[in-house]
Amino acid sequence: MRGLYLISRVLGKSLVTFLLHCYGRHKELEGYLTRTKPDIVVIPSSAIDTFGLDATMACKRLGIPSVHVINGWDNLSSKIVFPVKPDYLCVWGNQSLQFAWSVHGIDPLRVHEIGSPVFDAYDNIKRKLDLGAKLDRIYPFDYVLFAGCAVAFDEISALKILDETIERELLPVTIVYRPHPWRLPRSCPDDFFALDFKHVIMDGQVKDAYIDSKDRGTRDPSNALPDLAYYPGLLHHARFVICPLSTMLLEALYFKKDVISIEYDDGVHITSPHALRRYEHFDGIDALQGVWPCTHVSSLAMDFKNIYNLTDIFREKPLLAKQLQHYIYSDDVLYAERLLNAVNDFYIFKMRDFLHYIYHAEGRMP
Repeated sequence: MRGLYLISRVLGKSLVTFLLHCYGRHKELEGYLTRTKPDIVVIPSSAIDTFGLDATMACKRLGIPSVHVINGWDNLSSKIVFPVKPDYLCVWGNQSLQFAWSVHGIDPLRVHEIGSPVFDAYDNIKRKLDLGAKLDRIYPFDYVLFAGCAVAFDEISALKILDETIERELLPVTIVYRPHPWRLPRSCPDDFFALDFKHVIMDGQVKDAYIDSKDRGTRDPSNALPDLAYYPGLLHHARFVICPLSTMLLEALYFKKDVISIEYDDGVHITSPHALRRYEHFDGIDALQGVWPCTHVSSLAMDFKNIYNLTDIFREKPLLAKQLQHYIYSDDVLYAERLLNAVNDFYIFKMRDFLHYIYHAEGRMP
């Protein structure tokens, strides 16, 4: 079924509709919904999951309103195509709401901004930190976090440049390299442990999964499901963060860390950050307070040295919280309550539609 999403981008929705007809129904799911008669169905969506499409199709056939809860920053702009549209969407923030309309033609009245449960947890930790709470240090030394990306990109060459810069400039800092737990294969030398780094170590939480993926030659997400409670301490105690374009950029900013955003062409992969930078969900990120775009590999060493020398001075980012609201909605209400409120609003909206239809049919409403 995943191929249908790709086909729909290339050949159009009419052909996809035909293929869906040939595919058939998820009879077990339809039977369950028929028996339980829910008022509304909430469907967490990873953008390319087949069950979400099955559930939406079943809801359409049975006349049950469906809500897709979009779980990723870029899902609506670069991943998902709706062969069958859900009735309503819950999204991260205003940017995603705009994509729902401009990319998918979904009425903004049918979309709620509810943020992300991960960032909701971060908000709670940040409030505790503001009140004087402490997070345990994962590493007892000064470090910069290098957070790798899932798509193919030559991270090893970047790490070598940083290692040489630290050695040459005699900087008392270590790079903690955290490869993405579900990283795609690279078309370049990519064995971290084959090199003798002096100032770069691998983050211990993902080390075993990285070695296992190298030994097996495949990615196995079941062996690399990181504990999300680990991230706050890792980010909070980092001097600053370096990452190719990914959600980690927003996560680092959430903890008020400066970020060197790698946006250059690695000369090897078509998916290196220079290409990803054209994706619409990255619009405006270079204007966020604390983001330092690195647009050419030749400037990486200098950018690193400059940010290192800057970050020993505490710098307020008064506009950052407001800027981030464009991407990730947050308030003083828990994520679960925002989701519940959205579902209630959608149900009321559906009932208004139904009543409007009845009144119109009876000639009681224009």
